[in-house]
Amino acid sequence: VYSVSSSTNTNNNNNNNNNNDGLLKCMDALATLLQTNTTIQTLDLRHNPIGPDGLQRLIQPLSLTMLTQSSSSSSSSSSLRSLHLQNTRLHSRASANHIALLLRHNRTLTELNIAHNNIGVKGIKTIAPEIRHRLQKIHLGYNQLKSRGLRVLVDHLVTNNHNNNNNNNNTSRSTITGTSIIDTDTTTTTISSTHNLQFLDLTCNQIGTKGIHALTEWLLHDRTLQTLCLSSNDLNPSSAPLLSSLLKFNFTLLQLRLGHNALLDQGIQNLASGLQSNHSLRLLQLQHNRFGDDGAAAIAHALQHGGAASLHTLDLSYNRIAFRGCRALAHNAVPFHLNLKRLDIRGNRMDAQAGWEFIKVFTATNYLSGGTNNNNNNNNNNNNN
Repeated sequence: VYSVSSSTNTNNNNNNNNNNDGLLKCMDALATLLQTNTTIQTLDLRHNPIGPDGLQRLIQPLSLTMLTQSSSSSSSSSSLRSLHLQNTRLHSRASANHIALLLRHNRTLTELNIAHNNIGVKGIKTIAPEIRHRLQKIHLGYNQLKSRGLRVLVDHLVTNNHNNNNNNNNTSRSTITGTSIIDTDTTTTTISSTHNLQFLDLTCNQIGTKGIHALTEWLLHDRTLQTLCLSSNDLNPSSAPLLSSLLKFNFTLLQLRLGHNALLDQGIQNLASGLQSNHSLRLLQLQHNRFGDDGAAAIAHALQHGGAASLHTLDLSYNRIAFRGCRALAHNAVPFHLNLKRLDIRGNRMDAQAGWEFIKVFTATNYLSGGTNNNNNNNNNNNNN
């Protein structure tokens, strides 16, 4: 891992110019290093004022090296796997062009973090066509993509995996109408067989329900993505039926992060109906979604009846769950969902009475477990309790 931290000594214009010259020289040195690098796997440049000029100095030589290696029979290649450019002032069209150039010639990179750069719709239009087969993780949070940018991204993920792109796009867009799903076989194989994205972070991009619609069209047929981060994206109860369909029909997704939205009780109830049919999800985050007892009870009901059988982490923190919701979780979810290892209910409206419901369940569970063991001992050892 190679990490470069930002200097905070920028008191006047002369210092700024000196710092900029120093940064460009640093990028030149890093580019030279990476051209012959066979050891560094992670390069962390987060929170540096790199900008398009610094990025160009870094990426153009590296891209040329990758291109040369791909066209030669040399077995030596860069070992770089992960590049972190979060919050590095890459909001210009030029920066997007440089990133696209790197991805176009990429032979080793599997993770790219360009979060907090406000690349916007124009930026993602440039970058999306180059998200090719090798990239497994991409961080796009805080980039003002909105629903239009997300549609661009999804369309390119789909078109990169189609032979008959236009027909398949038209078909996939007709598969979702409200909460009903019309299953089509024309896109399943092609979409799931080519791209390698396993992790997609879209935090705080204001994608809204329109963006969820675009994502669901893609992910209903995808068999690769495992982690989807949708926190702080203006999701509301109208987004929930689409998310519910995603949980019902996608069996590859392992982590779904939906914190800091406004799904409310109605949305959580819709989501729970999809959760009841899901057996692959391992982590679900619903913190800061302004739901209360009705939403918590719906989730508890889903878990009680075998939903989300693989779920081991459930984050319900900082909502409005009070006694009734806590009681439902304690009596309906905890005893019946044996895989659940972490239940986070911090920052709700839980009082001593609600807490006592959990204590009773834990005590009863331990007692019953002990009683079962004792009964077995009695049967085996004749009054050896």
